[in-house]
Amino acid sequence: MIQVIAPGILFGLMSNFHCIGMCGPFALSLPIQNKSTLYKWLSILAYQSGRITTYSTLGAIFGYFGRTITISGLQQSISIGAGILILLTIILPRLGTQLQLMLPVNKILTPLLGYVGYYFKNQSVGGFFIIGNINGLFPCGMVYLAIAAAFTTGDFVSSTLFMAGFGIGTLPAMLTVSIMGQWMSQRLRHKFNKLTPYFFAIVGVILILRGLGLSIPYVSPALDVPPIGVRDAECM
Repeated sequence: MIQVIAPGILFGLMSNFHCIGMCGPFALSLPIQNKSTLYKWLSILAYQSGRITTYSTLGAIFGYFGRTITISGLQQSISIGAGILILLTIILPRLGTQLQLMLPVNKILTPLLGYVGYYFKNQSVGGFFIIGNINGLFPCGMVYLAIAAAFTTGDFVSSTLFMAGFGIGTLPAMLTVSIMGQWMSQRLRHKFNKLTPYFFAIVGVILILRGLGLSIPYVSPALDVPPIGVRDAECM
């Protein structure tokens, strides 16, 4: 278990600067000012728990499909291909923009934004949990990369734990923004966001190494996938 969740947490920690730049403004907009300390902490924790729950659910969904990829023996190829694609989007930013436009995320989120407005006005702790759920679906390059990495684990449980670890790893940045965000200037958050391409590059290289199966613990573990007939025989 630790071999899966630890890389997820590390991935989340690597995303912290990006989180401050991109998700920070949303966290700052939570209507918890002028509230009691207990209410603030409960609201913040509910919001963060909602995000992590959504990330874990996405991990479970993609882990299910990733298991099929593992059985068919394509896991390593997809990991290498995803890593190369990530590096290409850094070298060719326009390619990254086109790929994001191809994703149907905005069509899914548009009807959900009305719920965000409702729960912002409602200001209940449970409502902040739902806001966190929805926020976990917002278009985010680092989340996409985390899903790609979780997908290559090829296992339902491993993928879920990886994404849960990713969410936990983002907590330092998100909690810092929620507590001290009012003292962070927009210029500072913009500087943090400029570091994102470097993190993208690191993830791309890690995915390529994972696909190569160089027997490097955590980074490039050996992926010994037996043929389908062998797996079926073992199951029997």
